[in-house]
Amino acid sequence: MKQTLLISLLAVAACGAPSPGRGDAGVDAGGDAGPGDAGPDVPDASVVPFVWPSLDGGSACVVPANPTLLSQTCLYLDVKARTLRPEVVTYEPAHALWADQADKDRYVVLPEGGRIDTSDMDHWQFPVGTLFFKNFGLGGKLLETRLLRRTGPKAGDFQLLGFVWRADGSDADVSINGQNDVQGTAHDVPSQKTCGKCHDGEPGKVLGFSAIQLSHQKAGPTLRTLAPSGKLTAPPPPGVDYPAPGNATEAAALGYLHANCGHCHNPLGGEAYLLVDLELRLAVAERTPAASAAVQTAVGKKTSALLNRQAQYRITKGQPDQSDLYLRMGLRSTAFPPPQMPPYASEEVDPTGRAAIAAWISAL
Repeated sequence: MKQTLLISLLAVAACGAPSPGRGDAGVDAGGDAGPGDAGPDVPDASVVPFVWPSLDGGSACVVPANPTLLSQTCLYLDVKARTLRPEVVTYEPAHALWADQADKDRYVVLPEGGRIDTSDMDHWQFPVGTLFFKNFGLGGKLLETRLLRRTGPKAGDFQLLGFVWRADGSDADVSINGQNDVQGTAHDVPSQKTCGKCHDGEPGKVLGFSAIQLSHQKAGPTLRTLAPSGKLTAPPPPGVDYPAPGNATEAAALGYLHANCGHCHNPLGGEAYLLVDLELRLAVAERTPAASAAVQTAVGKKTSALLNRQAQYRITKGQPDQSDLYLRMGLRSTAFPPPQMPPYASEEVDPTGRAAIAAWISAL
């Protein structure tokens, strides 16, 4: 049997991340319903079934169009034992998305013969049938699996689902409307409609599996190992990749902003960018910090009059405590206008990420 190439999941951050609006009747900071929405789970009638090839002469596995259990996706040969199909390969992004201390495992399946359209190296387009999934856990408990699958050739042909793990680990149940405080933890599973808040800012929907995010020397697929594999339609020249620019301090900060803020703060990112012309997504052509849109739209730029601000400038050189970007990273509140950043998807401040931003601003 030919083995389907599996690349590890992006930050598929598979659905958008959970809203901090717990206790606010399920309304997140963006004004849309979030985890805990009232109303029945409504499956997507436009999605078609997915078929896994047979293994060792056994039957093929047909995944229903709208699976209600994680076991029905056939990602695992044995769900309770966590035995993955042999096609599945883990991967690591260069810069991780903060998820309130949750541990994450990332996976991706690229359909046999499928090639990633990399004609635009900044915005990869994945072939129909590509599947990403990501597990979230806390304190040794597996809490959630998020799944993203490309179901058809049109721009909107994607399925994004969140599955809530049962306490005994026997399976995970789909949750269209989201769930708060899974298994007594602070972890929230997002509603399906929340997913687009982050993923719609990227045409290919996938956030953590990209030229910049695979420009590293960690385990799993990298841009340098994928380039000669024939799986990219327009690979970069041999030996070329696109890490975040600058020295270690600069690259850590710009990479963090790219992974945690850039999916909203970019020209395709919807309301966040329309309200605030702050661009934090790196592009492969930005090979120095000074050339990056993040520096050009943040450093020394006045804050927007549309939102309450604590500092005059988005970033004040040498002064993190006088930089609005740094200050808002340290807030967690659902007040409107939402002072915290990100405005949803997090209930806890990321001390490591914030320290990286402080070190960068201090060195400017």
